[in-house]
Amino acid sequence: MKKSIFKASFEESLNLEDDGFLQYQKKDYYNKLGKAFKKGKPSLQDKIAKGISIYGAGLLGLAVIVNYIFKAFSINFSSSITGFGLFIWWILINIGVIAMIVFMEFPYFLEGYYKWKYPEEYREWEGKTVEEWYGKKYLKKHKELLQNR
Repeated sequence: MKKSIFKASFEESLNLEDDGFLQYQKKDYYNKLGKAFKKGKPSLQDKIAKGISIYGAGLLGLAVIVNYIFKAFSINFSSSITGFGLFIWWILINIGVIAMIVFMEFPYFLEGYYKWKYPEEYREWEGKTVEEWYGKKYLKKHKELLQNR
């Protein structure tokens, strides 16, 4: 890999050329980036999100057109039909919120739960010291963690 003059001088000025941590961070970043894109193959979640965005935009456009048509002919709906429409809309919004929580937030909740439940196993798996994992402030309050090691 050919380095630019700026990049080489920047790394040399910070003395990071042979820093293992920097290399690990770069590798970790590109691994995560590669997993996210899977070398051009979209995941099932990507396909679902794309379908929702395309068809959702189409439905929204259709609803706007229908709304203009109804307004042009001065068609009024009864309060029961309007209430039913609001009820259906409320159900659809709830389904959307649940889907968002399941697909976007639940994986992070699950990871946080297991890191909270098994902190030592994750600390060892990530190769961090007790001080790196817990921090100096926390270790001052909980000295028993240092005695176990």
